[in-house]
Amino acid sequence: MQQSIASNLTLAEDSLVPLLTKAKTAAEAGRIEQASSMLDEQVLAAVDAAIETDPSRTDIMFLMANISHATRQLGRAEHYYRKILDHEPNPLAYINMGHICHFSGRLSEAIRYRQEAIEACPGEASLYQDLGCCLIFAGQKKQGIEMLRKAVEMAPDDPGIHSTLLFRLHHMPELDRSMLFEEHKRWARIHAPTSLAEKSHNNVPDPNRRLKIGYISPDFRTHPVAYNFEAFLSGRDHQAVEVYGYGNVACPDDITRKLSNQFDHYRNIRGLSDKAVVSMIEQDKIDILVAVGGHIPDNRLLVFAHKPAPIAVDYGGLNTSGMEQIDYRLTDALLDEPGSQKFYAEELVYLPGGLICYNPPDFAPPVGPLPALANGYITFGVFNNSSKINPGLMALWARIIKANDKSRLLLKSRAGQDKALRDYYYDQFERFGISRDRIDIQGQKRAVEYLQLFNRVDIALDTYPYNGCMTTLEGLWMGVPIVSLLGENYVSRAALSMLTRIGLKFFVASRPKEYVTKACALAQNPEALVDIRYSMRRRMTSGALCNAKAFAHSVEAAYRKMWHKWCREQDADIPKEVSGADDELQFTVGKNGMSRINLSAQNMPQFLIEANSAVEAGRIDEAAKLLGDRNIETIRQMMRENTCRTDVMFMLALMFFSAKDFHNSEIWFKEVLKKQPHALVYHELGRICMFTGRMSEAMQYREKAMKADPENAGICGGYAADLMRTGDKQKGIELFRKAVEIAPADPLIHSQLLWNLSFLPDVNPLMLFDEHKKWAHIHAPVSLARTSHGNSPDPDRRLRIGYISPDFRKHSVAYNFEAFLDGSDRQAVESYGYGSIGLRDEVTERLKQKFDRYRHIRGLSDKVVAEMIADDQIDILVEIGGHTVDNRLGVLAYKPAPIQVDYGGISTMGMPQIDYRLTDSILDSQESQKFYTEESVYLPGGQICYKPPEFAPPVGPPPVIRNGYITFASFNNSCKITDDIMALWAQILKANENSRLLMKFRGGYDRSVKDYYCGRFEQLGIDRNRVGTCGWKSSIEHLQLYSQVDIALDTYPYTGTMTSLEAMWMGVPVISLYGDHNSYFLSRVGLSILSRIGLEFFACPTPAEYIAKATALSQKPEALARIRASMRIRMANSTLCDARAYAASVEAAYRKMWHKWCRSRNDKIRTDEL
Repeated sequence: MQQSIASNLTLAEDSLVPLLTKAKTAAEAGRIEQASSMLDEQVLAAVDAAIETDPSRTDIMFLMANISHATRQLGRAEHYYRKILDHEPNPLAYINMGHICHFSGRLSEAIRYRQEAIEACPGEASLYQDLGCCLIFAGQKKQGIEMLRKAVEMAPDDPGIHSTLLFRLHHMPELDRSMLFEEHKRWARIHAPTSLAEKSHNNVPDPNRRLKIGYISPDFRTHPVAYNFEAFLSGRDHQAVEVYGYGNVACPDDITRKLSNQFDHYRNIRGLSDKAVVSMIEQDKIDILVAVGGHIPDNRLLVFAHKPAPIAVDYGGLNTSGMEQIDYRLTDALLDEPGSQKFYAEELVYLPGGLICYNPPDFAPPVGPLPALANGYITFGVFNNSSKINPGLMALWARIIKANDKSRLLLKSRAGQDKALRDYYYDQFERFGISRDRIDIQGQKRAVEYLQLFNRVDIALDTYPYNGCMTTLEGLWMGVPIVSLLGENYVSRAALSMLTRIGLKFFVASRPKEYVTKACALAQNPEALVDIRYSMRRRMTSGALCNAKAFAHSVEAAYRKMWHKWCREQDADIPKEVSGADDELQFTVGKNGMSRINLSAQNMPQFLIEANSAVEAGRIDEAAKLLGDRNIETIRQMMRENTCRTDVMFMLALMFFSAKDFHNSEIWFKEVLKKQPHALVYHELGRICMFTGRMSEAMQYREKAMKADPENAGICGGYAADLMRTGDKQKGIELFRKAVEIAPADPLIHSQLLWNLSFLPDVNPLMLFDEHKKWAHIHAPVSLARTSHGNSPDPDRRLRIGYISPDFRKHSVAYNFEAFLDGSDRQAVESYGYGSIGLRDEVTERLKQKFDRYRHIRGLSDKVVAEMIADDQIDILVEIGGHTVDNRLGVLAYKPAPIQVDYGGISTMGMPQIDYRLTDSILDSQESQKFYTEESVYLPGGQICYKPPEFAPPVGPPPVIRNGYITFASFNNSCKITDDIMALWAQILKANENSRLLMKFRGGYDRSVKDYYCGRFEQLGIDRNRVGTCGWKSSIEHLQLYSQVDIALDTYPYTGTMTSLEAMWMGVPVISLYGDHNSYFLSRVGLSILSRIGLEFFACPTPAEYIAKATALSQKPEALARIRASMRIRMANSTLCDARAYAASVEAAYRKMWHKWCRSRNDKIRTDEL
């Protein structure tokens, strides 16, 4: 059309016109840089001079306008088209002004220019096509489709116009799959009859050779397709495939150039005929030709009509191509459910890790804090193309906004700046009862500004029936969860595929009512929104969604299967089924020296992917249900058919372990061992045996793991921990030190060493102090710390206290901390929980409700968590537990809060960044300050608070009354039991005729462990029949076991804490040995607890007194009965169980710390002012 109109123009015969004509030719051929360079300042000046001299020189104006249009200099192009229209009503100018206005989001102007073009040339079908598209974007979908159908009627032989109709049909508010299928088949019958196809190909049918894969697309440019396709190209296997790019790109740019360098070969096919491209592909001997995008604008599907390669594949088309010449369509089981095959001309090929792969942009800004926290209301967002928005959808959005007081909706699209479209949206929402001041409409943005706009959005709302894809991915990357409505069509299931891959399938609704309900429920849970926001990037990068290499591998594995099938059809001699993947697990060495098993979602059964997502989200019950008999039977059937891969079995074993089904986990790890013995498999079996109390078996597996991989830090640490539990502490510490040598940069392995040093019988506080300072010097240098904080230095305002711990779960820390939270003064402090929980449980959920705000930080880097805490404006950050397993001390290294406090650490942290340590004057004397980098803060009521469990059974009479002999007991961790303490216990037993000793700890049921301890006591002169051991019990069974105990004997130098408190709550007095004022903190815990309830008499400063007091008490059954009967009253009436008083003392300490900081801050402010 443009050529027919342009041919009527008379070109001036002067020196300027040939140069401009040459530039125009270069631009139309895609040589944008060449065309742009020809329009230098001298040429531009000459053009302006020529037009000024003769305002009728529309030939020059057209050349300048067309060159500028082709090179995307739209402002200049519009300038010259307007000059032409000022001079004369020109159809070509109307057409191109319509293009520019549409591209710029000025839909109303675009519609006007396109209507004027039709008035000038009513017989030109492409003009109706252009107008139809514009109307669809402007919300007039029915009229737009009518225009497109008219265009097809006017030009029935034009495949491009017909493709546009197919593409735009997907934007209608109701989609009929059968109708769409018939429409696509009709296109193929008319434009791509099978008679065009090449009947044979001479490609070499070698099933295992390097394949030539050709990709053909108009979108190898700045376009969503290109960003993700670039990731796919970068992840490909260069040894297995040679890739050719055939770019039909109208305006090549930097992305085009970047992609062309990533292909092994790149061909610019813009302007070439279909037959010329076919010939090129045949000469390149392409084995598999892939259409990227289907019936998109500027597609080259007619090339496929000629079947230039033996195999043709559709990748990313919205629907079927309708063409028999295209053999396969890449998809996944969520986008196209089983049973969808009847709607496709191509054979569906399901990619196990999903069809969609995302390459996050390098320029993406950081995820911002939840806007609702600052705004006080929820902001919903829709950044999808305006063509996907319809009145039915807006009605749902209106219901959501109505249900959420003060909430806003932020709409962003290219056409958002168009006044008529904005008024249309405002009018629609006002009809639904939503005032326009609650609707914010934004237009086109630059890439970085566009992503930053997501930092204004709390929740994204997906479009329907045409879901977002790239927009959804971008929103998710910026931390914004999306609520989506599911349909039957491929385009209505994109969010399901993406959200399922990252464990957020819950946000997909199957009905409109559910869509509204889920959006509203999420809006009313700001804590969940914060957790999701900060964990989203980890979710995305840890799965298949952002794993370009795994995605490329799955696609290329699919290509190989297609190729094998074609080779068999050529009578190539290959097995009917050829495995495309190595059956062995793949192991790599990580940066910390540990081997890792490479498990990815690729080719993994969907139920295991979903189970893993449930585990990561803490939904253990859901994971357990997914591991039901039906799903497991599919794995067993694969085993019977010898098609079950080892990594699938390993993943299944891991999921059972995570669901705490140790029996089935062990079964499946042993199945893995049959196929591939490996150190890490032995290591996992050792963990199972340890958790189930089979210590001797655990040690056997640990030894095998060590023998197989002696330089693995994780295996070394696991073996060391078990040695500590079984009494070989010296060797255990040696192995921990070896693990630190193997992985010197791993702070958690180094923390394990520090923690276990406390179990040594001759622990030296100064040695521990030096070891902890060494840890801090290596892993938490002060150079990381913030040097200033923006917190308001108001001494009396409500404080924000943050608590960070891995133990907000079924753990002794959590039970007592819960009591503290219950007693907190909510008017004085606002509490934030930062839980780094591996497996969340009901205790986690209960604690979450007791914090004012809760953040799940598992998997987030220390730096990200530090930024989160700084964004939360925490005043005092409290780390709970010190160098425990999975601690997050690395966060405190960044000093995200002005004051940082240690609560419950068993030693110093060694970090100057931690300012204070909560303790009491019994646990830590003034003299002990030299063992701490933190300043000791003494709580007057004691550092320990106890919350008795509601399920505790009643206290019974002393068992000596019915037994006739005294039963001593220690229910402490076996790591705390030393040879010296056993020698003291033996003397107590000797002094009490017929007395017994009952020890309970994990592994107590293990025969070898029992023999070890009985053997030690026999060496000390105690008959083994007087010594009993028992293993793990449920919480209530554990407490019931105290009914068999008369007197508890504490360990030393690491005394019991929770065990002593539980014993006393069950009426059992505890005899404890304590160290002097220069001794280790942990050797004085028993003294602190007993002093609080008036039983300090039972705390002993010397071993002789320890023996004497235990013996004396054992000989007074009446006193035992009185103590037993009164113990709960003693505890309940003491500060030990007064959660409110305890919380008040802790929060008073916080306030003093805060006042001190405020004084220092205000002094600095005054100094600065001076």
